[in-house]
Amino acid sequence: MDINGDVYVRTSASTQCFDYANRVSDIYAANYAEAKRVYMDVLGKVTFNGGSNWFGTVYAGGNISPGGGGKYIGAFYTNGSYNPENHGGIESRFVQSDYVLQNW
Repeated sequence: MDINGDVYVRTSASTQCFDYANRVSDIYAANYAEAKRVYMDVLGKVTFNGGSNWFGTVYAGGNISPGGGGKYIGAFYTNGSYNPENHGGIESRFVQSDYVLQNW
């Protein structure tokens, strides 16, 4: 899976999108703890291209490659390698996933 920009997160048809999570501008977002409610499971690799941001937990069967300039709130788990691009400017804040905590 390649992420090239904003990812819009919706937890169910009856709730609003996480508007504050859709455009993560820094890792100090007031509602950062809500990242615990978002979980994505990908069988292959996950690549975040430069400037892409993420809010939530990612589990990847392959490598996870965050791009330069990205802001990441949540957690990354992989059966492969964690390979940040060597472009600098990556910022992250760990938030434990509810799903991981209850099911792993």
